[in-house]
Amino acid sequence: RDAARDAWRTALAGLDGPTRLAPTTGAGGGRQAPARPGRVDTRLPEDFTAALHAFARGRGLTLGTVVHGAWALLLGALTGSRDVVFGTTVSGRTTEVPGLESAVGLFINTVPARVALRPDETLAGLLARVQDEHAGLLDHQHLGLADIQRLAGGGELFDTLVVFENFPTGDPSHGTDPGGLRITGAEVFDAVHYPLALVVEPGEGLLLRFKHDAARLDGPAVAVLARRFTALLRTLVEEPERTTARTGVLSDRERAALAAANATARDVPEATLVSLIAEQTARTPDAPAVLFGDTTLTYAELGRRAEALAARLRARGAGPEEYVAVAVPRSAELMVALLGVLKAGAAYLPLDLDYPAERVAYMLADSGARTVVTTPEAARRLPGAEGLDLVVLGRDDLDEPADHAPAGAAAGPDHPAYLIYTSGSTGRPKGVAVTHRAIVNRLAWMQDAYRLAPDDRVLQKTPSGFDVSVWEFFWALTAGAAVVLARPDGHRDPAYLAELISARRITTLHFVPSMLAAFTQVMEDAGPPGWAATLRRVFCSGEALTGAEARRWWELTSGSAGGPVPLHNLYGPTEAAVDVTHFPYEGGTGLAVPIGRPVWNTRLHVLDPFLRPVPDGVPGELYLAGVQLARGYHGRPALTAERFTADPFGGPGERMYRTGDLVRRRPDGAVEYLGRTDRQVKIRGNRIELGEIEAALAALPGVARAAVIVRDGALLGYAVPAPGTSPDGAALLAALAEALPAAMLPAAVATLDELPLTPSGKLDQNALPAPELAPRAGGRAPSTEGETAFCRIFTEVLGVEGIGADDDFFMLGGDSLTSIAVATRARERGLAISPRDVFEHRTPAALAAAATAPDEPAAVT
Repeated sequence: RDAARDAWRTALAGLDGPTRLAPTTGAGGGRQAPARPGRVDTRLPEDFTAALHAFARGRGLTLGTVVHGAWALLLGALTGSRDVVFGTTVSGRTTEVPGLESAVGLFINTVPARVALRPDETLAGLLARVQDEHAGLLDHQHLGLADIQRLAGGGELFDTLVVFENFPTGDPSHGTDPGGLRITGAEVFDAVHYPLALVVEPGEGLLLRFKHDAARLDGPAVAVLARRFTALLRTLVEEPERTTARTGVLSDRERAALAAANATARDVPEATLVSLIAEQTARTPDAPAVLFGDTTLTYAELGRRAEALAARLRARGAGPEEYVAVAVPRSAELMVALLGVLKAGAAYLPLDLDYPAERVAYMLADSGARTVVTTPEAARRLPGAEGLDLVVLGRDDLDEPADHAPAGAAAGPDHPAYLIYTSGSTGRPKGVAVTHRAIVNRLAWMQDAYRLAPDDRVLQKTPSGFDVSVWEFFWALTAGAAVVLARPDGHRDPAYLAELISARRITTLHFVPSMLAAFTQVMEDAGPPGWAATLRRVFCSGEALTGAEARRWWELTSGSAGGPVPLHNLYGPTEAAVDVTHFPYEGGTGLAVPIGRPVWNTRLHVLDPFLRPVPDGVPGELYLAGVQLARGYHGRPALTAERFTADPFGGPGERMYRTGDLVRRRPDGAVEYLGRTDRQVKIRGNRIELGEIEAALAALPGVARAAVIVRDGALLGYAVPAPGTSPDGAALLAALAEALPAAMLPAAVATLDELPLTPSGKLDQNALPAPELAPRAGGRAPSTEGETAFCRIFTEVLGVEGIGADDDFFMLGGDSLTSIAVATRARERGLAISPRDVFEHRTPAALAAAATAPDEPAAVT
């Protein structure tokens, strides 16, 4: 038995997990429904059965090996796995026990059959290897399945079974010995305890009997599976030199349906953002274009100020293929700055000065931007860097452009329009360069789909460093509508946003789903009357939109004049001009809202690890193709080549982008988001590479190794001290705050002697302890009513007891969304603060000192 254990341990080494074809629970996600046995029979024609036998004999294979190989190919195609396991039955009649071959009784055993699929291996080579590998375990098939599963780490390894029946045919003409056993027939009665089992019964026409649990795999689905399996058997016989990667399971009808779903070609003008806005300015020069506070800029005024700035930038060398940084808080001046950079022919690089100085300095250095458009106040917050040329707004850009100003070269459709940095897995953010052609396509589709009118007002509240801001800035300006800018940090304050929506008659706005949930909660509790009366459309993107969040919005706004305010779910990475899919929410009870269908001139490929299209309903990785793809990562050719690859389904020179998102396509063509294939996560709409946080944590003094995970929606950090050091978790967290944006900070950092590992040597996330989210400042008791109120609010929001007056909200596990809950609860108690105040005054004592009674000036303390 020891030899058998060693053999099975070796055979299953490195297996990532079980191979499951069927859902693990019923549709409701609860207790498993009672089994409902079903059966689909397929009898192969006699000539095809003969061809299978001849193929197997000619290659020195058993027919069982051919069936096993085909089943492995099918499982790989239907699960997206390149390393599959299924069960197979063995007779158990080992020759090592004398007489066992003729004994009456049931000795069968079920053992796992593992098949690693290799993309460049021929089908003939796959079958030969399967036979060799499985033959190497013949002497060890007596070990029980439970023992084998324990060797692999415990738990079920598979949920499908292959049974190759092998018994006498029962021809009465044989067996003439009067005293001998005569077999006159054979009939099998059995019960299968797996969701799906293939039982192969020999005969002149091979019978493939697919037994299934209809509660988990219904009859029509199994019938389709049976047809795919039969087609794979034919491919093995007819094209044995075909490679695994070129062996798919889609029918011609399915391929035609995919082609129809990707038939999104539309004519879009050869234009740039600048030319589109100029055309609109010529049509409506006196219409309001930008509104911020008490400032209103008409299209003509915006154009004149932007052109004056463009002249200053061109005089400094700005033009096509150049990047100009913009460090301007949200304001009318920000719109002037962005359009001015574009008018100069350059692309803009947005800088968020709330980011750590080190990160801002890296973005400037990596982009090569030497010119920064800024304001007097923002200029003082820029990191020191040699050679920066600051262009300060508020002076010359108010004047008419000088007659002698050089005209400069205008950007064309294929020049970059903006450069936005996203989190990078290597520890440094990466810049994504997007062309005018890409963003113009995106805006043209959006206008065609949602039809902004001159009386529409689009709320601009997304920070400029996130790509959603791009359509918030420019969509209205290409359609004759107006952009209304929220005050800086106003995007975090639901009460302020509701007032702004009502006061400015906003018709169009965007929420990250988690912010939509927070906003909906506040409006349900204390929304001002009629706040949604002017809304015509609301968009969600940035993270998965749950059905529950969408339904709450639907119900909240059902009382408005026009019924529920339409909610549209959009999806897209920064690498593909903001959004590439769309889906209108129209009610329902689904757990998640699909990301939908492609926009104009965009193709969606849902592929397995071998870049084969997967059938509807099968998870696969989403690849994007079409005009909206970014140029790539600025200054990172190797990374660009890794993520932007040749499109095997497109024309010569066309590319596709590997998103890393796991999706599946519904039968109606809509795509559903399932999760990530890598370690990138979305935390409240912020795209975060866990590797970047780990790299920053591991780089701190005294840290030998680091790990970062997401648990219950929160980032958690773990550090292994370097020999001879004993860093404190709170101190490490404080040091991280100097290197990373607030959205990337873990809720807590714990120090461990070692990182726990699984038997295969990977990080065992389940074994990581929950870091202590407890008061860190000594727990001073509150001494005023205000301090007492905020201590109680912190406890209610965070669920942490014993909070002291000097304890830091974010050190206790708070974040941007829970800061909204603090502000809301404070207002309910008559303490007027904003979510921004929670960021600036992080303790109960500081917030109590900063809070004012509603409509009253701040108290002097």
